[in-house]
Amino acid sequence: MSVFCFSFLAKDKPGVQASHQQRMTPSIKKTTIELYPVFCKVDSENLPLWLPVEIFDVLGIGYHQASNAKTFKLSPCGKEVKISKDEMIEMKEKGDIEGLSYFVMDSRGRGTPPTSAVDIALKPNAWVKSPVTGRITTIKTYYLEGRYLDFHVEIEPTGRPELRVVLIHLDDLDVKEGDGVEAAKTLLGKVRSFEHAFKSQIERHIPKECVHVHVQVNRYERGVD
Repeated sequence: MSVFCFSFLAKDKPGVQASHQQRMTPSIKKTTIELYPVFCKVDSENLPLWLPVEIFDVLGIGYHQASNAKTFKLSPCGKEVKISKDEMIEMKEKGDIEGLSYFVMDSRGRGTPPTSAVDIALKPNAWVKSPVTGRITTIKTYYLEGRYLDFHVEIEPTGRPELRVVLIHLDDLDVKEGDGVEAAKTLLGKVRSFEHAFKSQIERHIPKECVHVHVQVNRYERGVD
């Protein structure tokens, strides 16, 4: 955890007796950076999602339209950075990070809310933790865009059997179906690399080499995939 401290000590005015001097106590301002903060919420369901990686490992957080109509709108936390279609974000040094920031990417023409899914850009091989406390209900493989093998993981938040937190673009999984997970603590696996097979939307906005993990929250209906 990083703490930045600043202090200022006022000098005594000359010619004033000590008994009548007004002394200023050193003012110390502390800024604490939470490593795994809540980075978004599903307001309609009162469900917070914790950042699944350390804040200092994040290269960018970009929201976009989900492809699934059952997906909930996410309410981002932090400071929004406005960007145009192919504009790169400004990267900050580790010591300059003061908290969460995010951007909303262009429409994909899907008819879903613009913040119904989120991509978290990371360096290759970064480990990803669970964004909620709950239980792994589904681990399966699928082909992204019908071509690229990928993992799909679903988590049922504790006490919320009607919801599923979905993560894709994972690899080297460290969990199995039925496992309990704890928000910001349980390792799920590594972020998946597609070896530059295609350029994702968020990569157009990150000036460094990156991969990303995708997160969304769906309404669960038994027997409906």
